[in-house]
Amino acid sequence: MFSVAALASAFLVYPGFEFFQFLSVKAKQIPPRGTTHWKGRQFFHWDRYKTLLFGDLIFLSLFNGFAVSALVFLWNAITPGYVAFFAFIAAVITASWFVQAKRRFASGNMRTLRWDSAFTAPDGRSTICGIYHLVYFFVEAFLISFSVMFLMWMPVDWFLKFGMAGALFAYVIALWHDVHNVGMFLGPIGDSQKNSS
Repeated sequence: MFSVAALASAFLVYPGFEFFQFLSVKAKQIPPRGTTHWKGRQFFHWDRYKTLLFGDLIFLSLFNGFAVSALVFLWNAITPGYVAFFAFIAAVITASWFVQAKRRFASGNMRTLRWDSAFTAPDGRSTICGIYHLVYFFVEAFLISFSVMFLMWMPVDWFLKFGMAGALFAYVIALWHDVHNVGMFLGPIGDSQKNSS
């Protein structure tokens, strides 16, 4: 079960994001591969983010493998109420992230002014790839919240718990790289200080 879940998760990232980015290019929502600047801003294709390229493709895929293995182990203890509760939590997290990200892209106040495969000109609108990312984000938010708030406190094998915790820790490192280097989620640090000096 671990291998099936991890490989399926990796497939959702690559070729998943590549395919939906291709559809966004074909729909002329975003520029083709090789474009680094577009409509007055930097442009990031999906794999410019270390969070997606390494964090999601490798570390969240491993996390999902461990989490699904634990869920199978505890299948009889999982009720529809638990599923509904964590689906609600994931929906709130996803909606909050989407509203914040769209506002930051539309406002032009991000540390590195850019468009990307999910949010683009003229006002931070969502692309086909962005909608796919939103669905993917919800699935991951569900699995992570379910695992951290439920599985970690259940009698699951320590190897599975260690695997989930280790994969999440590695994911946070990839996320921190993007926070520090391309200004995801946080205010002005790094490049903005260089540009203002």
